[in-house]
Amino acid sequence: MGFSIRKNITLKKQSPLRGLFNIIILIVAIPVVLIAIISLSIYFLFLWLKGLLRKEKNVTLATENYHFEQDLISNEYVRIIMVEDEFDVELTRLNEAWMEKVNPQETCLYRVRTIPVISALEGGICCFYCKEQNGGVLLQVLTNHAADNNAPLSSELLFLDYQNLNIKRIDETGVFFLYNDDKNAQLIRGFNRKENMRLEIINFC
Repeated sequence: MGFSIRKNITLKKQSPLRGLFNIIILIVAIPVVLIAIISLSIYFLFLWLKGLLRKEKNVTLATENYHFEQDLISNEYVRIIMVEDEFDVELTRLNEAWMEKVNPQETCLYRVRTIPVISALEGGICCFYCKEQNGGVLLQVLTNHAADNNAPLSSELLFLDYQNLNIKRIDETGVFFLYNDDKNAQLIRGFNRKENMRLEIINFC
């Protein structure tokens, strides 16, 4: 049995409006795609720059050492500057030992720099205690620290005369955080982890 088949393929008629609609979609889609590509490029460029800046910042922080300077006294007679530097191994060791005995929260010891140079103070270790009185200033400085790393910590109270920049020893003050009494100008108080101290200056000139 045989079959005879006729096959006819014709193109569909396109509506003019449909063709126009497709053109409009194409016109709108191209800018959207371009904007998306540009936005993504800008975003990834921003992430790359951010990572680069963070890396450079970390390198800078790693190469810069900590260095701190602050005036303890600054007047027409003398300038006493407290210096802290992470490369000062002795100062770091003394601060750790001092904080263990006195106050675990704050750095209390600093390297001394003086202008003009006062040989009895220059390069020594001081606390940030001071009290200006009677033409000079009372200072707390460390003793017995440079010669022997195992020497017990101690400090003393000194009086620096502004007129001649001479130093006079007032008293041994041990390992205490000193502060001035608000109600009594001649009274100095101190504390550490175990003890409190009361030091009355009757006549130090």
